Amino acid sequence: MKIYRTKDDYILRVIAGDAVLVPVGEDCAFKNAVISLNGTGAFIWKSLADGASAEAVIESAREEYEDEDGKLEENVRGFIGEGVRLGMITETEEDD
Repeated sequence: MKIYRTKDDYILRVIAGDAVLVPVGEDCAFKNAVISLNGTGAFIWKSLADGASAEAVIESAREEYEDEDGKLEENVRGFIGEGVRLGMITETEEDD
């Protein structure tokens, strides 16, 4: 099973009510910038802080949010995939 974790190079902060990722590490893809997250993105980021499978995050998100358009799973997987691609989220293989 794949486990995903947020990298310590980014810190989630809430500034004036908006969730943002602040790059603090040397190897950040986005130096001198902050990344704005919507509520769902912040929820996913927090869910991955201690490591979680995509399935676990999807299950938690379904408990937290309505999935009226049926795109919740696709959006969670897309967020994780993009985070991995940009080096903001790590992916490891762990035994079941």
